[in-house]
Amino acid sequence: MLDDTGAGRWLLDWPRRRKAGLIRADLRALGVDEPEASPVHAAVADALPFPWHAGAVLAVLSVLEGAKLGGAVLARRVAHLGLTRDHGASSFDPYGADRGAMWHEYLRTLQDAELAPNEEAEFGPCAAATFALFAVRVPAPCLAHFCIPSAPAPLP
Repeated sequence: MLDDTGAGRWLLDWPRRRKAGLIRADLRALGVDEPEASPVHAAVADALPFPWHAGAVLAVLSVLEGAKLGGAVLARRVAHLGLTRDHGASSFDPYGADRGAMWHEYLRTLQDAELAPNEEAEFGPCAAATFALFAVRVPAPCLAHFCIPSAPAPLP
């Protein structure tokens, strides 16, 4: 979906940042059938302005890039389940040791972006809509793998 919005215009390393293939691999590793169409994909397409303007693209990218920071924490939390970058958790921390550098590079892109006033005004609502869609649209079978009653104690 983001390939069609010009994400590569903003992030020259866009192919490295894409997570769709990693998520599909994680679902397969967990034995979860991949949905024919992502419910998040359809919901995002319906919720955000079309055609997508730069503010909307960067808002969605902000949510996705920020999620990769949280994903590193999740990767540590699910390691005791046997989930690793090579099996079932490749999408959680795709940058590994480059995580900080990739985040800072994205922040520079965001800071340097010249948005029209309407794009600037819609950035926050578009980011909030994207975040909310992920919160309610993750397929239940995926969540079932991580809602383990014997979860480890919180990380310090």
